[in-house]
Amino acid sequence: MKMSGMRYIFYTTGDIEEIAKCEVKSLVELYGGNIVGEDTQIVIAETTDKYFHRLSMVHDVSLHLFSCDIHRLKDFFSEMNIPRGTLCVRVRKIGKKDVKSVQLEKELGAILWSRGAEISVSNPDNIIRVYLSRKAHVGILKYEVDTKQFLERRPDRKPFFRPGAILPRFARALVNISQVRQRLVDPMCGTGTILIETGLMGIDFAGIEAFRKIARGCMQNLNYYNLPRNVFL
Repeated sequence: MKMSGMRYIFYTTGDIEEIAKCEVKSLVELYGGNIVGEDTQIVIAETTDKYFHRLSMVHDVSLHLFSCDIHRLKDFFSEMNIPRGTLCVRVRKIGKKDVKSVQLEKELGAILWSRGAEISVSNPDNIIRVYLSRKAHVGILKYEVDTKQFLERRPDRKPFFRPGAILPRFARALVNISQVRQRLVDPMCGTGTILIETGLMGIDFAGIEAFRKIARGCMQNLNYYNLPRNVFL
């Protein structure tokens, strides 16, 4: 079932771009949106913002304003609608580009200022994101993913640790790719990384583990994050 939504730019991580884009596409589909464009580390979709808190392999999300050839960027800035409130321009280069980001930010900001925009670098109401991929994609920043949280939940920082545990960021991406919305069962839950990421997204879960020691350790980790100890032997 399709539902109306805004058009957003998802700026994905570049380490495993295929998985990152798959995560975005899976959530867009799950929540009734549709993909309208792609570029390197960029997915553009008409969708809702209800699931942005679930994202793991995305740097940030912006409300899409326009896309254009990079050499025509200044022309588009000369004609674009200027959002209300103070603003600043921030450029993100994707891949090797013969562009000086800071200089381009100043030039684009100057174009908007000459058209009456109020510029504030220190405390803007709106951040105009310019993503330079194969094309230029421009939007108003709406959501930034807290990537620090995944480092804080590294397997070796949990009370119960075993080598080879999946990293939290990838675990969350896999949960999102599965398109689960209400309840997840992990039949080989191990130390509980997938269960933890599922629970922190507000989704019910249950884990199954064959080894009693591992099951107890998994419950210890779940308890550490104030999550139900739903693990069964």
